[in-house]
Amino acid sequence: MLPAVLTQSWPVLYPFFNECQGLPSGYAAGDVLGRMTSANDSGTTQAFMAALQNAEASGQLDDLLALHAEGVTLRNLSAHSWQGLDGARDFWQTYLDNFDQIHSEFSRSQEASGLGLMEWEATGQLKGGRDIAYRGVSLIDLQDGKVTAFRTYYDSAAFVVPAAE
Repeated sequence: MLPAVLTQSWPVLYPFFNECQGLPSGYAAGDVLGRMTSANDSGTTQAFMAALQNAEASGQLDDLLALHAEGVTLRNLSAHSWQGLDGARDFWQTYLDNFDQIHSEFSRSQEASGLGLMEWEATGQLKGGRDIAYRGVSLIDLQDGKVTAFRTYYDSAAFVVPAAE
């Protein structure tokens, strides 16, 4: 069973999921999500999580970028999107450059029908040393063992500096 936040917001994240996936009449996105495999059975998603953790620890992006397709699209909460392998390198380097140190711990992941889902919490320090901890969910579209799209949704309030009293 997926966390309530995913099952409740899934129609917002993927309003045309049923139509795009060609589900038989009477099935809902939650029916498919509930049947997804565990992280142990999700090869590309598992490799993606390991490669991200390696990039966070080492600053080296090569293993992570090797999992991206040439025409990959990446999006976060900003209005900007990044395209292609050069865009993926920019996206991930910008992500790492926001922190003095960061580590993502994945609490749940699933993969089925070309879609990988990852629930995570990241902890570390922002540039300048302020501690940060925030949670989120990332989705990857997969084709032939490569990430064709990456989207991430997270608690952006964690990045706001509290006002001085």
